[in-house]
Amino acid sequence: MSASSLCTRAFPGALALALALGLAGCGSKSAPGTSGTPVTKRTTAALRPVRPEDVVSPNMVAAVAMTKGATPTVQVKFELGAHPQVGQPLEIAMVVIPTVGTLGQISGQIQGEEGLQVVDGATLPATEKPVLGTPIHHTVSVVPRRDGVYVLTATITSEIGGETQTEAFSIPVIAGNVVPAAAATASAHPPAAQPPPAATR
Repeated sequence: MSASSLCTRAFPGALALALALGLAGCGSKSAPGTSGTPVTKRTTAALRPVRPEDVVSPNMVAAVAMTKGATPTVQVKFELGAHPQVGQPLEIAMVVIPTVGTLGQISGQIQGEEGLQVVDGATLPATEKPVLGTPIHHTVSVVPRRDGVYVLTATITSEIGGETQTEAFSIPVIAGNVVPAAAATASAHPPAAQPPPAATR
């Protein structure tokens, strides 16, 4: 009987263990620098870049909704380019933001009351299938004809479910040096001095 046969018969468990360790060592070699840690592939989700047309200026304020009762389909915000001056063109930046995701179309008209002339941008071109929450940018140019407080009205028409809905929004424009009526009246006509109360005995 050879020594190797004796070894095999005497220590069968030890031989099996040695073979197992040898095979494991052959299959566990890792690339340098990995410290034996399995390499996992990381998938980075592609982020949609922010487009300039999707950005709403933080200086914009909400126009006042004049239509009551109906569920609003849009929100209107605006920002004045400068302080309104009589006889000087003034640009007003507007955004119309869909608040319903099933609109078929959005269009609109912008009109100033007497004394506030719209010289450019009176029509908001139609936008087909507007995206929920994505602003539609528009610029209106107006010229105040005299000092005063004016209202610029934006009438937005939306198509939803085969029907048409119209909503109106007001944008205030204060031109020139306007003093509130109450303060002006008080300054022009101050109250008369009251005589002191009569002395009582």
